[in-house]
Amino acid sequence: MLSAAIGLNVSEACIGPDDRIIGEDPSCAKPEVTKNGDRIVVTFICEAKEGRVTNSLLFTGDFTTWYRAQGKITMDGQERRSDLHSGFTVDATYIRPDCADAASTR
Repeated sequence: MLSAAIGLNVSEACIGPDDRIIGEDPSCAKPEVTKNGDRIVVTFICEAKEGRVTNSLLFTGDFTTWYRAQGKITMDGQERRSDLHSGFTVDATYIRPDCADAASTR
């Protein structure tokens, strides 16, 4: 993952078929998912005491060997500051079929 705030971070994560892209949060509206060719865009808006947070995620890739997720987060509130906008990129590759095997080797 690469972001302006954190820099480059490499990690191994196990993602299963029942995992969600977005956790359940009562302050967030149901995500809107649109597909355009090989691109999937997920947009959802959350309400915070400071204002409205808009999250946009762009997913590309074949999802069997690799994918890229690019995220953009913007805050619309009374304050207009540059730190209220952020983004990140995740490049992911397929490592192995069974996450249980990976966990047992650590």
